[in-house]
Amino acid sequence: MNKQRFIWGLIFLGAGLLLLLFRLDILEWNWTHFWPFIIVLVSVAMHVDFFLSYRRNVGILFPAGVLLVYGGLFVAVNTFGVLKMDMAWPIFILGPAFGFWELFLLRPSYQSDISGGVLVPALILTFVGGGLLLRNYYDFDWYLMLPITIMTVGVVMLLYSYRKKKRITVTTPVDPPITPETPNNPEP
Repeated sequence: MNKQRFIWGLIFLGAGLLLLLFRLDILEWNWTHFWPFIIVLVSVAMHVDFFLSYRRNVGILFPAGVLLVYGGLFVAVNTFGVLKMDMAWPIFILGPAFGFWELFLLRPSYQSDISGGVLVPALILTFVGGGLLLRNYYDFDWYLMLPITIMTVGVVMLLYSYRKKKRITVTTPVDPPITPETPNNPEP
């Protein structure tokens, strides 16, 4: 059984069932409240695809993370009215940061060569987006950003100190010692 086809089949079956229930007026249809959930469902399907492929499809993590954050933002704004877009716009900067963090944290161990190229933009986007979000919702002073940045660098360094590094040992074959019983140049 192909797991990817099975998952996508379930997604299409569920979406079709929802649309049918809306068409039959069993559920109330309001496109403004419904469309953000489509983005969240696509993101969840991408995450499921990543984990079902035994973490081989790493490239799907970045768009899945971005869509999850953007879908969650639109659900909070359109469906529940929790956030106001004029204050929550820095979340658009945090979306790619979340995608980079997922790529960094969930990558398989044999792909450790992408860690530096992913960690730097993740940190930059997190600080810029998080700082702007804090400034919009709280009376946040930018002079606090330096100690927070230094503490975060310390946490990252602590996390890196606990990672196991692969040690490559090179062994060279050693000739057996020459004893009186073994001749130096054996004759053919």
